[in-house]
Amino acid sequence: IVVGDHKQLGPVVTEHSLCAPYVSALETPFLERMHQNSQRSMTSTMLNEQYRMHPSIRSFPSSQFYESMLEDRVSIPHRPQLN
Repeated sequence: IVVGDHKQLGPVVTEHSLCAPYVSALETPFLERMHQNSQRSMTSTMLNEQYRMHPSIRSFPSSQFYESMLEDRVSIPHRPQLN
């Protein structure tokens, strides 16, 4: 079982003296490589309920990366007001 999000930001590789295949492997996150590998039989489930972000912050990643599928599970009255 592997849990994670292949759409999250990947690592930053600052060492340039490594061999090219190694740098390439480091620059592409493990979950992204797994997602791109068509030979792996993968079943995935998107967890589309979020509890941490204010809805105004959540709207950008939801629309840009998740096809507007993220939903808020904490109502706005229970959130602190953004200034």
